[in-house]
Amino acid sequence: MNLFLFSLKSVIHIRGYILFTSGYKTDMLSAIKYSVTLFLLLSPLSLVAQTSYIDSLKPSQDSLNRELGRQKQEYTAFYFEFGGNGGAMSFNYDLRYWSHYSFRLGAGAYFTSDGHTSDLIIHPGITMMASYLFFDTEFHIETGIGAFIDISKNHYWAAFPNNNTRIKPTAVLGLRYQPYFGAMVFRIGYTPYFDLHNYIHLFGLSFGFCIE
Repeated sequence: MNLFLFSLKSVIHIRGYILFTSGYKTDMLSAIKYSVTLFLLLSPLSLVAQTSYIDSLKPSQDSLNRELGRQKQEYTAFYFEFGGNGGAMSFNYDLRYWSHYSFRLGAGAYFTSDGHTSDLIIHPGITMMASYLFFDTEFHIETGIGAFIDISKNHYWAAFPNNNTRIKPTAVLGLRYQPYFGAMVFRIGYTPYFDLHNYIHLFGLSFGFCIE
């Protein structure tokens, strides 16, 4: 009888242990399934949030191009100008600072007549200009002022009868195109000569290139 009770108790304990163990395993499997499901659901959201955060730290393409443009436009430029501030034709050196400021030094020639014959007189000279460029894009409105310095022996211009000096004031109001990822420079503008008594309407067209 005692042996029977002992055997019965043993079976009950073993069965309870198996049931407990089975229940524990079932709970563990359920927890694992829930964890995997939750991970799969939240991973895309986490990835999207992380991607958005990383993208927010990156500069936009426009701002990047603008910054590259600023650096690009601070390069040195060389260009030929037909008409304009340098006379009939000139070759110019252009130095840019902080994207908006331009300082120009050029060599060119202006042609006049002596007033008595039809012969042309060549007036070689040096052009010096300081300009300000509006906007941070590839297109700029350029405004500037300077002078054409006549270095010829006869620096008298019939268009400036009251100006006996070698210095002929000039200005520019025009458009400058300089692409972000290119080496070219294009300019077109209104380039008058003037003094206190006279005013000459002229226009200029420039083509050139820039270097680092």
